[in-house]
Amino acid sequence: MEQKQIKLIGLKVKNNGIIQAAELTPDLLSKRLVLVTGNIGNGKSTLLNAAKIATSGTDAIKKSDVLPEGFIAEALLMDGEVPIYIGVKNTKYQRGEKAGEDKLETYLYTKDDKGKAIQPVIDGVAWTASQYWKALTTELTHSLNDLFSENQTTHRKLIEKLFKQELDALNANEVVARINLARDARNEARIMCQSNGAFMERFQSEGYNESQLDALKYIDIDKIKEDIRNAEIEKDRAINTPESEYQLICAKIDANRNKELQRIKDEGIAIRNKINAEKQNNLIEYTQQLSKYNESKMMADKLVEDYKKVQEEVYKFINFNKTSEIRNEQGKLIECTASKIQKDVVFAIENAFIEKMSQIKVIDKPIEKSVSQELINALNQKAEEYNALESSPVIYPEKVQPDTSAIDKSIMNLRNSLMSAEENNKIFQRYQLWRNWIEAKALYEKEVDELRKLYASIDTGVEGMKIVPRDTDSGKVEVWIMYNGQYNPAYFGNKEKQSRFMFDYSSFQRTIIGLLLQSARLNLKSRALRVAFIDDVAFTQNDISVLTNIAEELNLKLITAWTHEADKEQLMDGQVLVDGGEVFFN
Repeated sequence: MEQKQIKLIGLKVKNNGIIQAAELTPDLLSKRLVLVTGNIGNGKSTLLNAAKIATSGTDAIKKSDVLPEGFIAEALLMDGEVPIYIGVKNTKYQRGEKAGEDKLETYLYTKDDKGKAIQPVIDGVAWTASQYWKALTTELTHSLNDLFSENQTTHRKLIEKLFKQELDALNANEVVARINLARDARNEARIMCQSNGAFMERFQSEGYNESQLDALKYIDIDKIKEDIRNAEIEKDRAINTPESEYQLICAKIDANRNKELQRIKDEGIAIRNKINAEKQNNLIEYTQQLSKYNESKMMADKLVEDYKKVQEEVYKFINFNKTSEIRNEQGKLIECTASKIQKDVVFAIENAFIEKMSQIKVIDKPIEKSVSQELINALNQKAEEYNALESSPVIYPEKVQPDTSAIDKSIMNLRNSLMSAEENNKIFQRYQLWRNWIEAKALYEKEVDELRKLYASIDTGVEGMKIVPRDTDSGKVEVWIMYNGQYNPAYFGNKEKQSRFMFDYSSFQRTIIGLLLQSARLNLKSRALRVAFIDDVAFTQNDISVLTNIAEELNLKLITAWTHEADKEQLMDGQVLVDGGEVFFN
């Protein structure tokens, strides 16, 4: 593939902190190596960062909010015969809700014949600033230091961006996702082993070897529990069936006894009813006789009362003294000592009274009859019979206990089997946890190996440089770019060509490695700005020629910061002196 190479021929910086204004010309930037020189704090890094921003856009800005108002970083590029102006500037919003706030803008333009800025159309494409930057540069253009970082996250993100096309083609994200899932499953399995003591050392301390554990089978505990329940039901039936029959017999005895008590009670009630009926009849008869007695007595009493009144009146009339009367014990007049007339009158009254009394039928006062002694005796007999039966003990048949010894033995054996099965299953389940962990580890390691092979299959474009995934003690998979010094083993102090981390090399050696990789990544582009930026690196005067030669060999323009005292009157070609924010060059 023939690559179209875009040239950096100018750089303008305005209001960038210590550097208020600077402009690098085409003849300076035509040099293969541009050295931004000066003491610490004079603005070397500020100028270098501005050059990165101009040639790589906002991706090169770590914190855009620190850029001062009026900041401009603009690069002049030559795309074939077309001059291209590309850059970043920081202004303020003039209108709307954000009026007065910082406004970071990117821009890309060329000029027409009349000098008017227009959007460039190159090779039939109307480019935007963002598209143009991405087409010309790599992640290393503005982030070369991330290649040498000891921070794994920083280093990995650079790899993912730098080799995104290759990783996407290999579906690396899918492999990483599977690794994350496998790692989580492995960690979870390990935690389960830890919480249940399911490690082989523990099993061995308990007297089990792996062959014994492999021979274990899971026992159906539910089946044993069901057998125990069935045996207990059988025992319950053996106990309760005779018991039920015995209770039925006892219930019949109780029922017959209660029936007999009720019969006696009913007969006693019948006798009591007869007694009550006889009492009622006697009361009626007595009441009737008493009424007749009271009636005759009342008539007799009335006659006596009338007789006494007549007697008193007559005696008074005839002037008869009662002391002349002689009566017997029954009160009958038998003699009178009065005159004959008085005597005749007295006897006449007495006889008349007797005659009247004889006409009245006086009856004796009635006596209420008692209840038949025969009935009372019969009732007492029933009461005694009832009390005797009620107080007598109930005689039940002797209870016979069933023989359940065979069932009891069966239940005991089943329970022993259950305990043994539960212990077996605990060990079996713990062993399965260990097996799950081993399998999860194997799956994780398999996926990591797959990732290793995948990354190892990526051609970095630099001989001796490869991407190496490494699993750590924490369980994470780190991804590093490693290099064996193939370009010049002696120069890199690695005659054995051992793969080493980037940060294991010296700062100057890293610069060489960075240039090798930047060149290789730029070689893959159809159009490229073949520039590399190297932050402040310690190197000697002799190293400058080495850098120049390598930059020439790799067809790269190298712009680097160099902390070095320089006389602005004796600057080398390609050397820029930054002194107190001012920029000087030949």
